Amino acid sequence: MLRSKQTQYTSTGFKRSLYDINEVLFVVQVVHCNIGLHVHTVLYEVEVHGIAFYVQKSVVSLIISMDCRELWLLSLASLLLVASEFGVVADDQVDPECEEETSQLMKHMLEPSNLPYTEPDVETTKATFGMGCFWGVEAVFGAQPGVIRVKAGYTGGQMKDPTYKYLGDHFEAVEIEYDSTKTDFPTLLKLFWANHDPTFLEKGKSSVVQYMSGIFYHSEEQKGLAEEEVARKKEEIDGDVLTKIQPAETFYNAEDYHQKYFLRQHKNLASSLGLTDSHFLSSSRTTRLLGYVAGYGTVESFVEEANSLGLSHEQIVYIKKAIRSRKEGSCAAKGPLH
Repeated sequence: MLRSKQTQYTSTGFKRSLYDINEVLFVVQVVHCNIGLHVHTVLYEVEVHGIAFYVQKSVVSLIISMDCRELWLLSLASLLLVASEFGVVADDQVDPECEEETSQLMKHMLEPSNLPYTEPDVETTKATFGMGCFWGVEAVFGAQPGVIRVKAGYTGGQMKDPTYKYLGDHFEAVEIEYDSTKTDFPTLLKLFWANHDPTFLEKGKSSVVQYMSGIFYHSEEQKGLAEEEVARKKEEIDGDVLTKIQPAETFYNAEDYHQKYFLRQHKNLASSLGLTDSHFLSSSRTTRLLGYVAGYGTVESFVEEANSLGLSHEQIVYIKKAIRSRKEGSCAAKGPLH
């Protein structure tokens, strides 16, 4: 059964990533079968017993008409072959030897911080990018020097009030507020290119743009820089860049549970800081902490700004361990919080 793009990522919460597989031959015609094989442009979702697996393809050249039993067996065999060859990785998977240490870090009850925190009062400039799934994109920019706030949302289309399930013609995107005295648009563009694949829909036939590459400019200067960069990138990789350049228009905030998704998984830290949905959406502190706990900042840079984030000593040690866990492996979470 082929389903529309709007049904993506709705299974039990188990997401399996196989994004780096470059050549996977998959059967895409399904006849009354009791598994879901969903076409997502160049991303296939295979749902078996309520668990969703995701595979990016660069070559899908085999379409076979089979009866339901044969197709089910072939699809399952293909899934198992890919999983055994490349590994099926859960979002929260850790080194088995360190699983207990990491689990204990996440479960550690942190004392609330009574230290004051004040939002930065600085003039900011906006940048808006589409780079695929916005969970990771938020984190990429969160701890970068000069970035004040990042939020996830939808933009680039005409449909009013899009939602995650009914996205219409919109991109998943992030809106960044940055201090132009500490960083600039060209620096953010470097992160843009380094952290996504601008050729993602190169062989796709669908008009769905949810995960496409996009630069949404807020000024003529940004537009000019974006055009120069896209032209340069096309020369660099033989003209396959599909990045759209559009004026920044209405940015629709994504649902609460999408905002600072990876930081939300640290429920103990969020609780000790008294974070609410409003904080996850618009606080500079949650933006900075997201970047650090997701491993996109260094321990050294975190220590430099830790006091300005209103964190207790225990919370600081916790975040340092989280950074090291992401950068050095889960075993870095070992040891007490002192």
